[in-house]
Amino acid sequence: MLNTKIFWFLILLLLLFALVLHQLATVHGIGLSADSVNYLKGARALLAGQPGDLSTHFPPLYSMLIAAASLFGEDLLTTTRWLHTLLFLLLIASVVWVIFHAGRRDRNLALLAGLLVPFSKDLFLVNLMAWSEPFFLITTLLGLYLLARYLATGRYRFLVFSGILFGLGAVDRYAGVAMILAGGMCLLFYRPRWTTRLLDTAWFGCLALLPLAAWIIRNHLAGLSATNREWIFHPMTREKLQAGLVTIGHWFRLDENLAWLGLLIVLALLVAYVFTRFRGLAPPPDKDGAAEVFLVACMAYVVVLLLSLTFFDAYIPLSGRILAPLFLCFMLGLFLWVAQLKAQGILPRSLYVGFLLLASGLAMFHLGTVQTVTAATIRHGLGLASPSWTHSALMKVAVQLPETLPLYSNMPDAIFVHLNRHARMLPRWQDPVKRRPNQRFEDEMARLATQIRDGKVYIVYFYSGSWRTYLPDPRYLLEKQRLPVAAVVKDGFLLGVQHP
Repeated sequence: MLNTKIFWFLILLLLLFALVLHQLATVHGIGLSADSVNYLKGARALLAGQPGDLSTHFPPLYSMLIAAASLFGEDLLTTTRWLHTLLFLLLIASVVWVIFHAGRRDRNLALLAGLLVPFSKDLFLVNLMAWSEPFFLITTLLGLYLLARYLATGRYRFLVFSGILFGLGAVDRYAGVAMILAGGMCLLFYRPRWTTRLLDTAWFGCLALLPLAAWIIRNHLAGLSATNREWIFHPMTREKLQAGLVTIGHWFRLDENLAWLGLLIVLALLVAYVFTRFRGLAPPPDKDGAAEVFLVACMAYVVVLLLSLTFFDAYIPLSGRILAPLFLCFMLGLFLWVAQLKAQGILPRSLYVGFLLLASGLAMFHLGTVQTVTAATIRHGLGLASPSWTHSALMKVAVQLPETLPLYSNMPDAIFVHLNRHARMLPRWQDPVKRRPNQRFEDEMARLATQIRDGKVYIVYFYSGSWRTYLPDPRYLLEKQRLPVAAVVKDGFLLGVQHP
């Protein structure tokens, strides 16, 4: 067991390491994607006193955090970078706090769990990008911990603060509904009497759902879609499931050919937990068994994610970003389970030391990946923050276009970031969320083609945006529509009646 002073000294070193690592990895600015641009637009709308311009597709809290941080005077991108550095440190501190206090003050496990955040590629990347995940992960971890404390002690202040945190998580990411579901399940299953179960669940549900309900009502009163999603059945594809399997395999440093082994490891550990639970070797949540709360959260997250993919948003990728909450909750549940078995004297010292060595070895393997990612971001930046966008030849052409003429593009988000100018998305031939053909696509393209030939609009097409396969490709624009070409450069082309 680590000495107390050495433990806290190592935690401080870990936080200092994480601070330096995050600043190095974001030397070209916080990473930006299409989602990031929507969050930044929301923050700008709030700072301009125009909350009505917030998109309903994304919950508002993350944009509110950026806007609030920007009140200190820095520009939006610099503010977001420092905000994420702070959230990165808070996430590490939250993980250490939860494992230390819920894991029988096991300092070895708390330190190793803290290493999960900066040493895991998926958790590291979500903190490098201007995404809402870091704050969601913090509210999730602390909310689950406080819920476990309530189940163990019956003190209502823990239930109140847990509900508040889950409520904030749900207006940071709609996936926060999964954690509210997990909280309701725990209250229904682990409270002593049915009257207590129902009353606690009702109070918890009111607290946790209130912020999301207020957001949905606001959208309804404004005549907008509740969450910009519709109930449409689109079955899971084999490719989507395979992508999720590969992501889980990466948790254990397995390549794509052995990805199935990662799922097998997860299932084997869950079966082992269930065995110890029903043999009375692992305590339930109402007996200070916090591990089960985190594992119930994993189950709820998987259920909500599958429902979302099948009925609401077929475009969700089962990537490291989307599965980051699942990874963190599963790993913390595993650490807490080990702490419980050790505290009860069930886990032999040899197995405990073996677990520490395995976890340390896995962390070291992941550190190599994180070093590679950091080196790549120092050279190339992340997403739309990459210097390649700053030095884009096509961007230099687009900056000369008259402000009075509308622009269409396959990368309007890049134009917004680097030119601070609004551009519209090209017509979609397929809705990526519903995975259905756009029946009006040809009509929309015909109208756009007429406007281009009349010199009323331009199309700015970036080759690096070809990943948006639901948009028309260069062959369609140049050969089928035969649109006039105003300029051709190495990273794209400009369609219009003349060179600007």
